[in-house]
Amino acid sequence: MASRRSFGLVVLFLWLQSAASESEVIGMLGSSVELRCPYDGEKSLDKHRVQWQATEPVPCLVDAYFPNKHDKKNCCKEFRNRTQFIKEDFSLKLFHVTVKDERTYECVVQRNTSIEFNFAHKATVTLKVAAYYSKPSITRIGQTGDEMTFNCNSSHGYPEQKLHWTNQMDNSLFNVTEWPATLEPNGTFSVSSTLRIKSASNIKLECTIENERLGQNTTAVFEETNSSVSSENNKSANSVSRHNRPAVMSILVVILILPVIMYICWGEKSCPGRTYTAGVCVEKAEHANAPVETEHSLISGTVGEHQ
Repeated sequence: MASRRSFGLVVLFLWLQSAASESEVIGMLGSSVELRCPYDGEKSLDKHRVQWQATEPVPCLVDAYFPNKHDKKNCCKEFRNRTQFIKEDFSLKLFHVTVKDERTYECVVQRNTSIEFNFAHKATVTLKVAAYYSKPSITRIGQTGDEMTFNCNSSHGYPEQKLHWTNQMDNSLFNVTEWPATLEPNGTFSVSSTLRIKSASNIKLECTIENERLGQNTTAVFEETNSSVSSENNKSANSVSRHNRPAVMSILVVILILPVIMYICWGEKSCPGRTYTAGVCVEKAEHANAPVETEHSLISGTVGEHQ
C-alpha cells in the first residue's frame, strides 16, 4: 500500500514538473523571439548536450550544442542562419519570425554523468505568431432605393479575425455574417466586411477589429447628420455670395456717384438765365454784343461798359 502511494506521488511530481515546463510565447511577425529552457541544474556546457527541435508537423532539428561544439549542420533548412543559442541559460533566439514558425518546440537537455549522456530535462514551448491589423477604414459605396451600402476593411494582421459593426445611435450590433479574408504574400490577412442598412438622415456607424492574441481593439467611425447637410448648404450659399460680389460692388458705385450727379443738376436749376461754368454762375448776355457780367467782376468792382 505504501509503495503504491509512493509511486503515485512520483507520478504527480513528474506531471507537475512537466506542466511547469510547458509555456506559450507570442512572436511578432518579422521580429525576433526568445524561447526559454528553464533548467534548474548546473549549466556547464562541458557536461551537457542541448538540442532544440520542432515537434510538428514533422520533427525537425532547430539548433544543437554539444560540449565545446556548436553543431548546425543537421538543422532543418528553414531554420539555418536564423537562430542563436544562448549559452548562459540554454535558451534559443529565433530571428525573422514567419507564420510558418508557429509550432511547438522542445528543449532537451542531457547531462554527462560518467561515460554517457543521460536525460536531464525537457521543456516545451508553443510559439504563437501575431501581427497588428491596420486601423479600419469605412467607405460609403452607394445607395440603391432606400438602402445604403458601406464597406469596412483592415489589413496585414495575424491571425485571421472578424470585423464588427455597431450602430452608435442605439449601441446595437449589426448582424453581418460574412467577413471575406484575403491571404497576403507574407502570410498575413486582409479582412473586409460589407454592411447594408436602410437610409436614414442621422447615421453613426462604428467598425471594430479585435486581435485577441495581442489584445488589440481598434475602431473607425462614420457619421452623417442633418447638421453636416446644413453645413454643406451654408458652403453653397457662401459660394453663391462670392459670385455675386461684382454686382454688389456695381450697386455701391452707383449709390456713391448718384448724389454728385444730382448736385450738379440742382446747381443748374438754381441759376436761371445763367450758365454754370467751372463752378461759377454766369449770366447770359441779352444781346450778342453785350459784355458779360460775371460775379467775379461785380466783386472786384470793375464793370464793363456798353459800347
